[in-house]
Order: sequence, then C-alpha cells, then structure tokens
Amino acid sequence: MWGRYHPAMHCMVGREAELRDVEQLVRNAIEGRGGARLIVGEAGVGKSRLLDELDQRVGAEMTVLRITGVEDEVDLSWSGIASLVRPLVGGAAYTAIAPARRAVLDSALFLLGDGDSRTATDPYAVALALLDLLTHAGAERPMLVLVDDLQWLDPPSARALGYVGRRLDREFIAMVATSRSLGLESGMERIDLQPPSKTEADDILRHLGVGSAAVRTVLVESVGTNPLMLATCAAALDPDVRRGARRIPDPLPFPGSVMDGARRRVASLDCRVREALLGIAVLGHPPLADAQLMVERLHSPAEVLEDAERSGIIAITDHVAFTHPTLRTAVHESGSAAERRRLHRLAVDITSQGRVACALHLSMATVAPDDAVGDALDEACQELTHRGALAAAAEQYVRAAQLSEDPTRRASRRLLAAELYLDLGSVSEVQSLLETVEQDVAAPARTNAGIVLARARLLQLQERSDQSCELLRGCAAGLVSDQPDDAALLLLASLPSLVRDGRLADVVQVVGELQALRPRVAGVAGMRIDATAAAFALLGTSAETSDIGAIEALLLDEGSVRSAQFIAEVIAPVLAYARRDEVRGHLLDTVERSLRDQAAIVPLISVLSAQQLRHFAHWQPQSIAAGEEAIRLAIELGRPAAAMGAASGLVVGAAIAGNTELHELAVGVLALSRYPHADAIRRAGRCVLLAATGRVEEAVDGWEELGQVHGFGNPLITWEADYIDALTTLGRLDEASAVLNGLDDSMFQYLPSAYDRVRGILATDDDEAAELFARAIAGARVGRNRLAEARAELCWGERLRRKRRKAQARAHLERSVELFRSVGLPNWAARAEAELAATGALVDATVPAHALLTPREQRIVQLVSDGATNRQIGIDLFLSERTVESHLSSIYRKLQVKNRRELATRSLADHPSDPDDD
Repeated sequence: MWGRYHPAMHCMVGREAELRDVEQLVRNAIEGRGGARLIVGEAGVGKSRLLDELDQRVGAEMTVLRITGVEDEVDLSWSGIASLVRPLVGGAAYTAIAPARRAVLDSALFLLGDGDSRTATDPYAVALALLDLLTHAGAERPMLVLVDDLQWLDPPSARALGYVGRRLDREFIAMVATSRSLGLESGMERIDLQPPSKTEADDILRHLGVGSAAVRTVLVESVGTNPLMLATCAAALDPDVRRGARRIPDPLPFPGSVMDGARRRVASLDCRVREALLGIAVLGHPPLADAQLMVERLHSPAEVLEDAERSGIIAITDHVAFTHPTLRTAVHESGSAAERRRLHRLAVDITSQGRVACALHLSMATVAPDDAVGDALDEACQELTHRGALAAAAEQYVRAAQLSEDPTRRASRRLLAAELYLDLGSVSEVQSLLETVEQDVAAPARTNAGIVLARARLLQLQERSDQSCELLRGCAAGLVSDQPDDAALLLLASLPSLVRDGRLADVVQVVGELQALRPRVAGVAGMRIDATAAAFALLGTSAETSDIGAIEALLLDEGSVRSAQFIAEVIAPVLAYARRDEVRGHLLDTVERSLRDQAAIVPLISVLSAQQLRHFAHWQPQSIAAGEEAIRLAIELGRPAAAMGAASGLVVGAAIAGNTELHELAVGVLALSRYPHADAIRRAGRCVLLAATGRVEEAVDGWEELGQVHGFGNPLITWEADYIDALTTLGRLDEASAVLNGLDDSMFQYLPSAYDRVRGILATDDDEAAELFARAIAGARVGRNRLAEARAELCWGERLRRKRRKAQARAHLERSVELFRSVGLPNWAARAEAELAATGALVDATVPAHALLTPREQRIVQLVSDGATNRQIGIDLFLSERTVESHLSSIYRKLQVKNRRELATRSLADHPSDPDDD
C-alpha cells in the first residue's frame, strides 16, 4: 500500500509572497478591515497547504470556520453553507440576527424539517442571512473563513460565499478560498498559484526526505513540479532509493499525473476496503453513522474505515470524507455501473440526509422507466425549488422525465425543468427542452398554455419582446372560446413587455380583452384582471383618493412575494405614472417593504424602478437612490437586464442632476441590452448630461444626431423640448423655431407643460409668452411635476430679467429656486440663484444636505430620520451594522453634525415635505 501524504510533509517552498498576502489580509481583518482572496491553481499545486499554514499561523487569534467542497455534494444545495455554519447554529451570533433572516437560514439548512411550503427560499436571502450571521460572529471574535475546493461546492453556497466575500471591507472577517478555476466565486481578489520552479521542486523533495540529488533530478524531470504529485511519487519509492542507496527503478513505478496516481493507489487496496470505500463514495460526504451502517450492510469488518484513514484515503470526524477529490473519483471509477447501482439502492435505506437524498439515490439506482421513482423525484424537486436550488431541481426534473412511462407526464416534467432554467437564464437548456416537450404532447403546442408561456419567456430572455407579445396574443386569440382561463394567463403575460415598451394602444386593447374575459375567468387570474383594470382606471381620474381595493385584494390573497413580479412589472409602473395621491404611493411602499423583508430581490428591482419613476421630478435624490439600488442589485444577481427600467430612468435622472458617475452606471446596463429603445434613451441621457454640465453645444450636436438616427415623436423618450431649450440658450432662435414648428402637437400630449414652456421661450409677444408660461406652470402643478414647474418659472424669470423687468423676474426666480431645492437638484438651483442674483436679490448660499451625500447616504439619513436603528437600517439596505456605522460616520463628517438627533433635524430642514403629502 502506498504511504500516506501529510500536508506537513513539505514546507511552504516558493509560497512566501502568497502567504504574506493572505496573512496581511487576516491581520487587517483582526483590526476590522476584512476582505477576501481567491487562490486559483491546478490540482495538487499547494492551495490546501497554503490554507493549512495560514490556519496554523493565525488560527489561535480568531474563530476559524473551514469547509472543503466535495464533488459528489455539488447537487446538494446549501450543503456547503450548512457545513460552514454548523458550529455557529444555536450560538449567540445565530440568535442575534433578525428573526426573518434566521428563519431563512433555518429553512435552507434543513433546520425546519420540511419548512413552510408557501414561501420558497430565495438564494439571495440566504446570502444576506449568512452575511448577517458571520458579521455578528466576527464582532464577538475576529473570524477566518477557509473554503477549500470551491469548485466542488454546491452552486447556491458558492454564490452566497461570493456575495459575502465582496462585502467584508468593514468587518472583522477574512475569507480565503481555493479553486481550480474561476466561476461562481468571481469578484473576489484573485491570487494565481503557479507550479513551483524546478529549484523549488528540488527543495520540496529534499524536505520530503529524498536525500539523493540524482533521484530528485529524475523525479522533477519525470513528474514535473506539482507538489502533490512529487509528494505522492516520493512516498512510493523505497527508502533506500530516496537516499540514493539503491538504483532508481526503470521504468519508474508511479504514474505521470495526479489522477493516475489516485487510480493506482485505489487499485492497490484490499478488495474489502475498496468495496467499503465505494459505498462511502456513493453516499458522498456521509455522517459517520451512515458510513458505519454502509460498512455493516456490506458485511465488511468494522475496522476498514480506520484502515482507510491510516492509509490517508479518508478523514473521519463526525462525517467521513476523502482526503482529496481525486481519490473519491478513483474509488467511484473502480466500481462497475451495476455495483454503483446496487450501492445506491442500499443508500436509500441508509442515508439520514433526508428525502431529497433518498430520491436522488433511488434515481441513480434505476435504469428502466419507473413512474414511482419519477414521483419521488418530483417531490425532491419541489423541495429543492423551495430551498432555492433551482439548477439542481431543473436537472432532477429532466431525470424524472427520463424515468416517466407516460408521454404526458414526461412532457410536464420537462416543462417544469424548462421553467426553472428560464429563471436561471439558461437559454440553450430551455431551447432543447422545449423542442423535446413539443414532441411529447399530443395537441398542437400553440394550444398548450404552458408551452406558449415558456416560449414567450424564452423570447423575452433573448430581449425579443415584440415576438413574445405577438406569440402570447396570437395564441390567446385561439383559446378564448374553449380555454378562457388559459387565454387570460397568456394575455396577462403579455402586459409586462407592453407596459415596459410604452405600447399604450396595445396595452389598452389587451386590458379591454381581459375585462371581456373576466366573467369566465376564476381564481388568481381573475383577481389579476381586476387589479390591472383598477390600476389603468387610475390613469384617467384626478380624484384625490384612489379606489385600489382590487390591487390590495390581490396582495392579500396571493401575498406580496408571489404576486410581486406581476405587481412590479404591470401595476407598479402604472401607479408610478398615476401619482396623484398618497394612497397610491403608500401601496408601492407597502409592496417594497414586504419584498425587502423577504429579500425577494428580483421583483424588488422592478418595484424600485417604479419608485424611481414615482419620485422623479418630485424628490430627485430618492428617485436616483432607487434607480441606483435597482441596478446594483441586478448586477449583483448577474441579471443586469432585470434593471432595464431603472437604467432607462437613471440615465436621464442622474444626467439632470449632473451625476456623471451614476449616469455612466446606467449607460453600462443599457449597453448590454437589445431593448429596442435602449440606444435612443442612452443618447438622450447623454445630451441631458452635457447640457446639465455646461457643454450645451455638444448636447445640441448629440440631439441633432439622435433625431437623424431615431426620429422624433417617441412618447417614451421626449427629448425634443430640451433640444429646443438648448438651441435658444445658444441664441439659435431660428433653428429652435424651425424644430418646434416641425413637431406634431400630439407629440407633447404626455408633457404639455414642456411644450408650453418652449413655446413661451420662443414667443415674440410678451403677453403670449406670459400666458404660455402660466399655462405650463398650471399644467405642471396638475401633474404634480415640480421639476417642470421649476423650469417654467426659471424660463419666465429669465425672460423677464432680459426685458429688465427685475421685480417681476425676482418673484418667478425665487419660486424656481425654492422648487429646485425642494426637488433636490442643487445644480439647477444654482443656475436659478445666479439669475436671481443678477436681479439684485440676496441669495441664501447654504448648501443643502443632499448635495453633499451619495444616494445611499441619503437613504440612510432618511431611515435615521424615521427612527430606524443601525440594525434595522442594515436589514433594510442589505448591509452589515458595521457598514452602516461607517456610512453614518461619513455622513456626520460631511454635514458637521454630532448625533442622530442633529442629523434628523438637518434632514427635515433640507427636505421640507414629501411630494405625496401635498
């Protein structure tokens, strides 16, 4: 039998720089400046040894949590996180985190039995809960998180750790992970661990007891410089050969790769030991009791596990694990397919890891179609989906379909897999599955609502929204007579794209078709029709209170999380446009609050986009903050397209405020999109930014190019008034008049105030100009558009000042300054103040608080003013308490306040009223 390889068998030859880097990372974490590193390198290059050395050097000063990815557990969602946090469960840090977050961890880590089937585990919520847990534990005692073989960690755990690793800069936590490649863990600062040089390899062999220089040379030339391979090969040589007392065998008695070495090592095992290890390999990373029961069922001697541990094949704690993934792979390969199926059958009765594991073992033990096994897998898939393990659930639905005898059930399971892959954004898997599904169904695919919905979602994922809507509406038309419920589902599914694309005529038509179907539609679809009709009815009313009972009923019946996507994509944008009273705004706030509590991030992104629109031109800092948060959340999830609505608003909203950084953030999202209006929105936003930062001539050139490329008259991108405004600023009045005269009056039906404003600027008669400006102001007030009102007051005041009517000008300019400040646009207020000063008036030069703060800091100030604690703020904004403390320190310094009371007072003075309270 080959000798055992111990990590301590060689020193850290050639790894001094890497060790200094990670050790400094840890020292920083002890002082509250945490961080993460990802060590990337080939198998056997010494990644694990680096973790061992780091643990030995600093482990006594910190709490150390360490896990190792196991290839066979890659489909066991949250197994990595479960292993990592097991020492913390039930401790002070665990009980200190917010109850909602703790419940999420309990569910994901199987601490609640079957859990609450009504609410699925959101992977993002688990990542937030994990960050909370680790930061609380780190505050008690600095913490070192070591993750070995990250490539074999289950994907949800890897994503959660990647999320945590990017948010440790203000924490008492250091994370060091190793991986053979980059993947889900990308985003951490990376250390590339290269194989040692030949000189370093020679040193390693010397430390391993190879005293003969000639033997060391032969080994390095034959094997290479991989440390694990060198150690394994050195251990295979006779001691006399290692010291040069005997001739080196020719050929060498060891293989030329780590995997070959593992196979040779397994082949040399006693057959009873090998069979027992094959049982362990089939179980994966089993609890010790399960492993012992497997050995007993195989009628192997109880001591085989100890023998295998002495051989260095496995390590025994409360679980049994192979000391290296290649050894487990070699053991697994050593058994025939029939042997492995037999052991999986045994594992069904042995495993204590729950019904999901039982179903998976049962599946792997089955060859022929078997509906009973397929049914067991169905239940496992539902549990996996509930736990947030969508990729694993999708894969097992495909396996369940393969085991199905009935074509209809086979198609149904493949369709479920396709829906999960759609959630994951996996286009190729969805395309392949849908092609197979359509072969299995008896009826034409266009009459199967499930297939049509999946096809439409696939088109939307590919940003082909026009084709998606055409498919949904076309198929719905064929189902109206015989399948009204399915027709309603298809029409409802078409609304998000129609609303987002601003196809108002089509939206009105679809809503009318849904209302006609309503008497024949029951259940949730019927309630969604009622909510949609109620929302769109609000667009046509100027009542001070709103009848939103149908929307509230939908939320109450479905729950905010289940209805969130529909509310966010269809109802919320309409409510944002129909912003005439506090009730409608409160409904959006209620949905947002619920989604934050549940950490339901995907629908939250859409609601934040609607909030951005709702606050636009009323309180610009809040509008910008909502848009920025939506985009950053979408980028964090790896789904930037989810923030298209936010990017479309922020690219203009940030430009109006002169915020170049956030404008470019939004441009970056638009650049990734195939959304048909993305380029026009990007160009328009760029021109607004140029004008807002004083580069008016460049802005005019950009608007001219925009008109040539995309034409005029898109109701979603109303830039024409700004173009005319800029031309007049440059004194190019004839060109401005020509542009205005060339526009159709209908183009300004959605922004009549802007149309009246630019007509007032160009009017030659003073009385006519006054009438137009007054009408623009009145229209802006009716539409509750403070920005439009402020701009009209500014233009009127500028015209009057040029006419030397300073007293009259002063009144309008003072009002514009007040309005621009109330909207939160200091750059525009400064322009109005300059005009006001030119009339001889005194100007208050106090810098408003929001002008000094970032959008996130503004949001924290708002929450402080509402009485939230640091802990509550952290939960609300998905930050740790230490990060909130750091932000507050920055805010206090910028605003020159000493405490929360002074901060709240300054905030209230800066923002005198909420637009929804007017």
